[in-house]
Amino acid sequence: MNYAVILAGGKGLRIGGKTPKQFIDLNGEPMIVRTLRAFNDVEEIDGICVVCLIDYLNLLNDLVKKYSLNKVKYVCFGGDSRQESVRNSLITLKNNGVKDDDIVLIHDCARPFVSSQIILDNIKECKKSGAVVTAIRSTDSLLISKKGGEVDSYLDRSTVYNCQTPQTFKFSIIYEAHKDATDNKIFDSTDDASLVIRMNKKVSIVLGDSSNKKITYKEDLK
Repeated sequence: MNYAVILAGGKGLRIGGKTPKQFIDLNGEPMIVRTLRAFNDVEEIDGICVVCLIDYLNLLNDLVKKYSLNKVKYVCFGGDSRQESVRNSLITLKNNGVKDDDIVLIHDCARPFVSSQIILDNIKECKKSGAVVTAIRSTDSLLISKKGGEVDSYLDRSTVYNCQTPQTFKFSIIYEAHKDATDNKIFDSTDDASLVIRMNKKVSIVLGDSSNKKITYKEDLK
């Protein structure tokens, strides 16, 4: 079975306005609807868990019904960090019978343009390797500045990738990684694959797409 976790529990303050960015209008419908539909319409996805702000639970339920997002089966509340929100979703899935070998795709709601091909590539690769990150090759020159005022060195652009989501794992692997992080008092990780790498497990790369951009600021809506 393949499950998607959609992270929509943040307030999105950097985009401005009073409404969390996941609920703002994007081409005539809320961003969260666009993101959920991207997964809902993929045949291989069996269920979706949404991490939601508690004050917007009723609105989420209304949108799920209005747009017939029938694969949204579970909802949990966000935590104080992205890591805690993901952990909450994993506990929710575990409590609802998700098995160790089931696949979980963890995706930012703020990436509403993810393609079905990226989703399918993640599932296919995860079945083989157990842990996958979506990434694109960097097109920019990248430098390191330890103090912020001068250049210390440059990175070899041919070896650098920009991370995207989804990041996809067999359930047992990502559940263990989050438990290990919590046990070791790591609470502020912003990347799930990095927690898997901490346990000396390999993470494969699936090529993403530049259109799978993250909406963070107002100008990203254009």
